[in-house]
Amino acid sequence: MTGSNSRMMSSEISTYLTGRYVAFRIFTLSFEEYLTFKAQYEQVENPQLELAGYVRTGGFPATHLQKSAQDEVYTIVRDIYNSTLFPIL
Repeated sequence: MTGSNSRMMSSEISTYLTGRYVAFRIFTLSFEEYLTFKAQYEQVENPQLELAGYVRTGGFPATHLQKSAQDEVYTIVRDIYNSTLFPIL
């Protein structure tokens, strides 16, 4: 957020946005999209091994941009989840 909106804290955001939002769904990459995405960064040789990695780490592009330890991948997914879902009070 920029400008006057930058002062909003995450705890206040639901109050400010009440009645003024548009909800839409954003899905993670499908396995086919994942293979296409990953092929842009490295050679994809074995789709079965890639499927195992896809199932383990999910379809978030950020988790596949570089080699990361499993706990780092979980941190990325947790942070994405926490930054996009707000508790309903």
